[in-house]
Order: sequence, then C-alpha cells, then structure tokens
Amino acid sequence: MAKELFDIEDNEIRVVGATESKHETPTSKWPKWQWLIIAFALIAAIFGFWAINRPNNTSSIYSVESVADTTQSVSYQSSTETKAYVIFSCDSVNDIALQIYTPVGGHAELLVGQLPDNDSNIILAAQAADYRADNGKIAGAFVYKGELLSRGHPKYGFCAIIGDTITMGMSQETALFERAVDQEGYFFRQFSLIHDGKLGESFPKGKAVRRALCYYKERVSIIETVERESMHDFTQALLDMGVQEAISLVGSISLPLYVDENGNRITNEIEHQEDVQENYIVWE
Repeated sequence: MAKELFDIEDNEIRVVGATESKHETPTSKWPKWQWLIIAFALIAAIFGFWAINRPNNTSSIYSVESVADTTQSVSYQSSTETKAYVIFSCDSVNDIALQIYTPVGGHAELLVGQLPDNDSNIILAAQAADYRADNGKIAGAFVYKGELLSRGHPKYGFCAIIGDTITMGMSQETALFERAVDQEGYFFRQFSLIHDGKLGESFPKGKAVRRALCYYKERVSIIETVERESMHDFTQALLDMGVQEAISLVGSISLPLYVDENGNRITNEIEHQEDVQENYIVWE
C-alpha cells in the first residue's frame, strides 16, 4: 500500500510550506547607489532651473570695495587722494543742458542746519532730503551721525554713507538704515530716478531746476539742469548719458558751493530758512 501524503519516515526530511515558483521576480540591473545618484542629479537640475528663472529682486552691485548686504544698491568708496577738489563739466543731452560736479578726494557726509559759509574744508555741497510742507521737518527716514532724526519712507530711493562708502539704491526696506544707526553713519531717502540702469519709481510732475546724486562713469557725481525741466525729461537725459543709479536731490535753487581743481571757491548765496530743517550732502 502506498505511503500516505502526510506520512514522514524517520530518516526523511521535508520543507513544509515551501513551493517552487514558476515566475521569478526580476531583479534591478542597477545597484541602489546608482539610483540615488540619478535622484540627486534630478533634484539639482530642478533647483538650477528655478534659480535661473526666479524673479530678480536684486540688482547689480557696482563697488570699488565689496560691501555686504547691499541688495538693490550701488556702492562707491571715496577716494583717498590728499588733494580734494571738484571736476566741473557741462553736457547737453536731448537738448537739455546739464552741469556735472564730480568730487575728487574728500569725504562725504550729511550736514543738518545752516550751511557754514566760512568752512573752507567743504569742497562741494548740495541740499539732500526734502522737508515736509506742514511742519518743515525732514521728509522720510533720516540718520545723522547715527542719530535717527526722522522716520518713515514715502520714497523708495535711498543714500547711505557709512565710513568712506556711499551706497545708493531703491528698496522699500534696507539693512543699511539700521547699519547707519549702529555705526554712526548717515542715511536719507529721496525719489529713485534711475535704478540699475532703468527707470526708478514714479516721481512728481511739473518743471523746475532738477538735481540728482548719480553713479556715473564709475564715480559719484551731482548732475543738475541749467533750465527748468520736467523730472521725466531730466531722468531720460540721465539714462541716455549712461547713468546707472540716481536719486533726486532738492532742486529749484542754485548749488550752494564747490571748489574747482585750481582751488577757486564758487559759491551761491542760499537764504537760510528758520522754519525748515535744512540738510545737505557735503564733501569735506
């Protein structure tokens, strides 16, 4: 009689529960580490594509000295030349007569109050920030030797002077404001006319003698119109002459003073206004 299926002899071994599969599961031809390399490469490619095509919220930084955290700005370090003077030149762009004042040497800073007529150390001076019509106080954020004199920023253009570095740009917020306070520097706001070689923010209409603090031919210059011009025409002229960055300065009146290469001191009398907080950007 044949053995029963489930009868096991004393000298017999059987593997219980194991069956032979007719279809083997195919194994990967590539090791796991190669799959990891491919995955990392795909992630890197996606990140690179995003970095190239993301919106550009920062502009070029033009700098003689590398300045950290100058987002949307242009920086220029003052010259260390012992002789300080101003190069004066004239130009005409789009039938707009322009006067250009470029300081050579000297140290830039802000001055609050009446401009001293007898300070022979000042080689160039121009009115800087606007003042409010209601109370005569400085309009917008203003830092003087680290002291906060005015708050707010109705304008996006700014100029910060910290040590020997002048930084201009257009930004609603900038760490240079806090840095000017911490490092006893200077800071003020004005309309940004040109930012990174393009039109800046919107500006008022009407005609007046226009003036701007500009980054032009790798130097900081003050450029003004000879006649009354609209801000739009003035800005377009600055663009056409190659200005990369420009913020407006108080215009309408003559430039207070400058000292030319021969040491001649050219001055224009400015009436002191007791009811407004006068302020100037000067080179000494």
